[in-house]
Amino acid sequence: LLRLVGPATPVSVLDVEQQCVGPRDWTMQRWVDYVNSFENYTDNDDEFPPLLHLARIDVSETGLGRFIKPPTFVTELDWVAKAWPS
Repeated sequence: LLRLVGPATPVSVLDVEQQCVGPRDWTMQRWVDYVNSFENYTDNDDEFPPLLHLARIDVSETGLGRFIKPPTFVTELDWVAKAWPS
């Protein structure tokens, strides 16, 4: 996933405990590092990192974007494409 999306792709994270926007300026690489950091913690650790949720990642302009297609009903209802076909 990191290779297809790219390490510098921006991502939005949410702080689960506080139910608010998490740290800003996160990239896919930073998210991967965050997830992998959990391998170093145990239930006995006093300082567990904050629990974050990956809220949004725009992959449309990445290598992964070419593999993702909208559902058929979406393209059938797309007024823009019907009014201004390419």
